[in-house]
Amino acid sequence: MATRTPSGSQTVDRALELLECFTVERPELTLTEFSNEAGFTMPTTHRLLKALQAREFVVFDQTTRLYSLGPGAMRLASIIIQRDDINTVVLPWLERLRRLTGETTALHWLV
Repeated sequence: MATRTPSGSQTVDRALELLECFTVERPELTLTEFSNEAGFTMPTTHRLLKALQAREFVVFDQTTRLYSLGPGAMRLASIIIQRDDINTVVLPWLERLRRLTGETTALHWLV
């Protein structure tokens, strides 16, 4: 990750930097991968991930030992979706397309 000057609390900035380690190509990461990617020590990385896990922004799979985004991230994303009310605009078009084609329709929105 690029080095930034924190505009607020260093802890908040570091936690957000960990969340930014997730990508479409890498939706799950190990503690070591987070530590290497963000450039934090393992204890610091672990402490930050535990805080994010407590707020459900990340979840930890005991079997695979991988972290992934949790329901807390989805709750925030749903605010954007509801705020922009894109479903109201798109739903009639998706329904029409479904009726015309007999196929399943869906909206995928890159945010």
